[in-house]
Order: sequence, then structure tokens, then C-alpha cells
Amino acid sequence: MCLKKKLQNKINNNLFKNNKFYLSDTNEILRSKDIKKRLIEFNRNKEIAKIKKKKVLSVIKNGSGLNFWSNFIISFLNNYTIIPIENGKDNFKKIIKFYDYIIIFDNENFRLIYNRNKKNNKIFEKVDYISSTSGSTGESKMILLNFDSIIMNSNHIIKKLNYQKNKNFLIAIPYYFNSAICHFFTCIINEINFVSYERLVFPKNLNEIIKKFEINYFGGAPIQVQWILDFKKIPKKLEKVVSSGDFLNFENINKYLGRYKNKFELFNIYGVTELGGRVFFNNLKKTKSPYTLGKNLNYQKKFLRKISQNIYELGIRSLYSFKGYYGKILQKNVLNKGVFFTNDLIKKDGSKLQLVGRKNEVFKSSGIKVFPELIKKEILKNHEIKNVFVYPYNFEQYGLAPVAAYESKKKIDTNKLIKKLEKKLEKIQIPKKFLWYKKLPLLKNKKINKVKIKQYKF
Repeated sequence: MCLKKKLQNKINNNLFKNNKFYLSDTNEILRSKDIKKRLIEFNRNKEIAKIKKKKVLSVIKNGSGLNFWSNFIISFLNNYTIIPIENGKDNFKKIIKFYDYIIIFDNENFRLIYNRNKKNNKIFEKVDYISSTSGSTGESKMILLNFDSIIMNSNHIIKKLNYQKNKNFLIAIPYYFNSAICHFFTCIINEINFVSYERLVFPKNLNEIIKKFEINYFGGAPIQVQWILDFKKIPKKLEKVVSSGDFLNFENINKYLGRYKNKFELFNIYGVTELGGRVFFNNLKKTKSPYTLGKNLNYQKKFLRKISQNIYELGIRSLYSFKGYYGKILQKNVLNKGVFFTNDLIKKDGSKLQLVGRKNEVFKSSGIKVFPELIKKEILKNHEIKNVFVYPYNFEQYGLAPVAAYESKKKIDTNKLIKKLEKKLEKIQIPKKFLWYKKLPLLKNKKINKVKIKQYKF
């Protein structure tokens, strides 16, 4: 029996009988019996009953948390292919031609569309989850997966992070992002109560919700983890915090180790949507190497492809990797001998691996490779600076050279900063210009809005 079928049986036989399990946002709670009631009412609809064995695409619009996640469960149990989307986006229209029917869920409402011109495609026959996760540019990716990939990943994370049943888990990530889906599946599998609230904008807001819902586990972006590390007092019930997306910076890792190591467990997660969501995890409370990737999930095998001296591109082989990308055309042969190369660069220190940037962000200045992430890490050693984005800029005088946009409460004396960097970096790696922000512009997923910063003209 496949992993998806086993989980469907578990939801029907266990979850719907567990009166303790609930979904919640900040206003309302939906218990397992209420979710089951929604499922029964949906399946009684005459139009829905007619398409039981058809190929159906379920488009779930980002609305209220309760509606989004209950619609997700309904679609999962009905064997629909699911694509979660942001409200107002229509990227799903690219793929509706591969399905007999399309159901568009919009909060408590849905509409059914019949596709009279369906096109057959073997890849889409194997796909039952399409991630519309936003990348660093804010543009949606169409990553073709199946649920076994997410379920296998979640099964391993439950064991590695030692999640316990009937605890309360909060996410503060837009629901349609893959990281939110991963946390949701982990909670469904382990019957952990799931609280979702994506409108967090201030630390005070987050602290109040953690206290109100007696949150035990929190999963969010590094900026939100930083808020927790800035709390004057950590809520007593908080046991585990999972940081995913961008990697936690040195300052916040040091802050955790110095102040909060005995208050809660903090996990730094490296994940890739194409491989089910998570690949490496590092328990900062227990590790001797807090700045490294940590341990990879043992069903995923790592491969290193040399790029420069002691710099490698990270590759992963997994039986549960994705099926391809879909944009203007279908890209299905994206694995290299079964290995997915992630575009992430790492530095090797014995068996320990440390992230040093993205392959596509490395550029040449005067014929020499410049590594933006290495520059960023040196700049962040100045404790007044909260965040940094290093990128290439084409100067008339120098040609292509590094520039650093940084965030701090007040502007830094760049001459002093350069003198410090000169002791650690080669001349070609030192930024030619520094761009100061009180707050770096962010995307909805809390990543830096790189496109907006690059628009600045020197």
C-alpha cells in the first residue's frame, strides 16, 4: 500500500475519531468532527458524486486558515491533484488542460469546471501535488510532486524532531507555500493540533498568539524566529521552534546558544521543495556544530560536485524526488543520474557542511569568482547589522563588482567596516558600495525582495 493510501486510511479511522485534534486560526477552532462533516456534505453534492473516478485538479485559493486546510483535507481524501495558490493568481490555468475537471475552492465556496479538451500526459498522471511555492524573486514555481514525497519526509521529521501527539503547532507562513504544507502534513500524520496565522507583522503579535493558544511548537521564517529570540520572556509551554527558508544568521544562533538553550529546542532546517520539503536538520541545543547544515535525513543521499577550491554544489539522490517543472514547457529530465543538484554551494570541513551561497549568485569580477554568501557572513560579524544582501552591480569604472545592501538601526561608517573586511577577505570580494536600509524590503514569504534592491542606481 502506498504512503498516501495509508495516510488516507489513518485520517478516516484515527483522526476523525480524535476529538482532541483541531485546526485553528486566531478567531475560530474547527475540530476533527467538523472537518468530517464538511467532507460528507461536499461528497453529497450531486455534481461531485458524478466525478468520483475522474482526473480532477483541485485549486485551493489562499483564504481563511480554517477553510484552506479543511479544503486541503477534502481534496486529499478524494484523490484530487492539489495546487494551492495565492488569491488573485491564475498560474493554475497553465495546467488545467491535463485534467477532466477543475474544482476551484474559494473559502467555503467552490465551482466545478469541465474541460472538454483534455490532453493526456504521462507525467501528470503520476502527479498529485503541484507546489506554487514562491522563490526569492516572488515568481511562482510549478514543481510537480506526489504526496508520497511529502509524507515520507514528514514521517522522518516526526522521529528526528521527536514531535509528540496532541501538542499545539503554530505556523506563520502563507498557506500556499510548500513549507506550510510540510508542517501541515507533519501535524496531520502525528495528530498535532494545527494553528495557522499568516498575518503576523510584529513580535508582540506573535508572543500573544503563542500564549493564547498555548503553543508547544512553532514553525516559521528566520525573521519570526528572531522575534522569539528577542522576547523578554519565553512562554512556558513553548518547547520547539523550527526555522526554515533562509538559514538563521550567526548572530541569532549565538543569541539562542547564549540565552535560550535551556528554554526550548531550536532547529535550523535546510529544505528543498523538489525533495519533499526538508533535507538537513540541525538541533542547535545539542549540536557541536551550530553553523553547519547538520544531519541529512537518512533516506536522502548527498553528493558533492566541486565548483572551486573547497566549494561544492550540493546534490541529493532520493527515490521520493519531484517529477519535473512546468512553465511554458514541461521539464522532466532534470535529474543528473538520479541526483538533484540544488544550486546551493557548500564549504566542506571534514564531514561538516556549511552553506556559502547559491551557484547562480556567484559571479566573476575581473575574471575572479566572487562568493556573495561568504561576503555576507563576514559583514554580519558586525553586530549592529541585522541582515545583508550582496549582489553584483555593473559600474562604469570597475565593471562588475560586489555591492552590499544592509539593515541596521543607524548608518554604519563604511570606512571602518571596509578596514575590518580587508583583514578577512581578498580585495576583489570587498563591496565597492554599501546601501543602507533601516528595514530591508521583504516579500510575503519574509525573504529579501532582491529585485527591488537591485533597482537602486549608484
